[in-house]
Amino acid sequence: MGKDKIQSDEYTLYDKIEHAPHVKNVGDMVCDCRPPYVIGIHGNWGAGKTSFLRKIHLYLSGDRNEHEDAEGLCKELWTDNYKRPDNIETIWFDAWRYQFETNPVVPLLNEIRAHFTMSQKFAGKTAKLGYSAIMALDGLGKLIGVSPKNIAAAGEKWEKEHFTQPIPSQMFKELLEEAIDKFLGGSNHRKRLVIFVDDLDRCMGQVAFRFLEAMKIYLSLSNCVFVLGVDIRHIRKAVAIELLKGGVIKDAHEKSSELYANDYLGKMFQHIFYLPNPLNYKEYLDFLIKDEVLADKEKWIEIIANPDYKLLPPNPRKIKSYVNGLIFYAEQLQSILEVDKTDRMLTLIFNYLRLMANDIYRILEAEPDFWTKLTEFCRTGKHNGHWALEGFILPEEAMEGKGETGYEYESVYPDPADERLFRAAGLIRKWDEKNFGARPGDSDFDIYMRLQKPSG
Repeated sequence: MGKDKIQSDEYTLYDKIEHAPHVKNVGDMVCDCRPPYVIGIHGNWGAGKTSFLRKIHLYLSGDRNEHEDAEGLCKELWTDNYKRPDNIETIWFDAWRYQFETNPVVPLLNEIRAHFTMSQKFAGKTAKLGYSAIMALDGLGKLIGVSPKNIAAAGEKWEKEHFTQPIPSQMFKELLEEAIDKFLGGSNHRKRLVIFVDDLDRCMGQVAFRFLEAMKIYLSLSNCVFVLGVDIRHIRKAVAIELLKGGVIKDAHEKSSELYANDYLGKMFQHIFYLPNPLNYKEYLDFLIKDEVLADKEKWIEIIANPDYKLLPPNPRKIKSYVNGLIFYAEQLQSILEVDKTDRMLTLIFNYLRLMANDIYRILEAEPDFWTKLTEFCRTGKHNGHWALEGFILPEEAMEGKGETGYEYESVYPDPADERLFRAAGLIRKWDEKNFGARPGDSDFDIYMRLQKPSG
């Protein structure tokens, strides 16, 4: 297999899922809002939050961005009229890397300190005062190790020991605001430091909660805007658990506690932007699949993107994973079969089962007659008590309210990202109709399902 046929899971700044106009809208909000301001970028895992955040970072940093062709890429995404905002300085922070720190805000302070001290702009008459302020963060980093729930007691102790000195959180905020103002060129509230926080929702719940608490206590600054990439559902659950553990709320019912958590997050985030689903499957698939990789690439894409089948979830990572698997799988098939004898539908079905419903795939591998039960499930939604099918519902079943989702609107309009939806059902029904209800023959199973078994 040639180089670059398989897509990595790294973020991308190239826009093949129509993010550019949304990025501009959020970027303009960052420039025009009145700090302190916190924006959440919500999306399921794999929905492209990091790529979206990186594009906002590109939009705000322009030719200062580390990308080798940042200026050209900005013009490609936002036309030749693009002009870098002149009131922005940016910092990137990956929260997941520091989730085992006692207080994840401490490494964020170190990131800010490193950015200030290493920046070429941090020079001249204000350098001495600003640098001393930033150096003081070393000591303040120890102070903010205090648990937020004990901050009042810590503040009283501080005041007793230091008479009328401000409590640690107040002193820290004043010091940091002063340092940032000096760095930005004076007390000009049009200028702001924009801090991107990625992967907070991948941290353990208590770590994410501690970060949000400390951000509110110490980093609610008049010259800072935070942009956080989060799956708000995971953050909501984490907050609910921590509020219950801390005795802030008494109702242990999951839905009730999450309502309290919603109120908490409403105070934390001034705006939450929900990532749109990919709008053009064909364009994205055409980008992912190189022309030389699959013979008759357009025919494969036509089936995958067919709205009657809805084979893939609206999740860029899962689409990419499916395509990568398909490329390997199809190459193996085409080493055995002639291109014009490859059953594309069957290939796509088994590739789906291998990657997204592996329990079913393993049963079929051992017992081909299970295909009959699978096609019955795809036609009727009845799993007949079989454990491998019980975890799935059909998209049509969810819309008719048989999925027992618990929410009326979900029954009428199922969440397109729902993991339980068995998306291969439409394609299996179509194959079943074309083949008059027959299951694949033993030779088909040998070819399409047992490719990867070692011989002998």
